[in-house]
Amino acid sequence: MEISFVSTVGLFLIVGGVLLPIYTGNLFSMSKKTKEQYLEHVNKGEKGWLVDFKISIFIRKFWIYITIVGFFLFFIGFYF
Repeated sequence: MEISFVSTVGLFLIVGGVLLPIYTGNLFSMSKKTKEQYLEHVNKGEKGWLVDFKISIFIRKFWIYITIVGFFLFFIGFYF
């Protein structure tokens, strides 16, 4: 049995969607102290912290959707 390209992409999205928030520490919401530290650095004008903050927020919002799309593609590739 051969796995189609769509199923392979879906499998990578499933694994990536689960491991991404775990690896980056974004699985749970930010603590109040962490958010204050980010905002303190952002208000100082440090651009690296601003980019990191935006990436963290993006991962927290969309990691579950990446996994769902992965499951969808994985099963579509199996059946078609």
